Amino acid sequence: MHMPSAILLVYIQAAFELLSGVMFGVHISTKHNGWSPSEGMASYLDQCGGISDFFWGLLLIFKAHDPTTLRLNGCYCAVWFVFLGSILFKKPYNAANASCTKVPIAVKGICGAASFIAAADFRLYAK
Repeated sequence: MHMPSAILLVYIQAAFELLSGVMFGVHISTKHNGWSPSEGMASYLDQCGGISDFFWGLLLIFKAHDPTTLRLNGCYCAVWFVFLGSILFKKPYNAANASCTKVPIAVKGICGAASFIAAADFRLYAK
């Protein structure tokens, strides 16, 4: 089976998602320039985000050669890219310090594009 070179970036994204999941669950302030959520619902929501990041990373590891998963991941990354970009540019949010969004924006943009490329490459070689 041919493996597209873009798939390496999908595995890098999987590692990023796993690390993000652990950081959200253990020590969120390292991800948000020292900011920590308050007790209660804010902490709960951040931990839920960590759980979903962690399992999305696992999904990418186990299904990185599935074109449907790759296309879905490309869409997932596109949504995060737009959402985090709107925070960075303070629309519709007014975040005091949105610089913590720069790394995830870059990862989502690059790895999302790589997912679409890899999915197309797998389809091309499957014929």
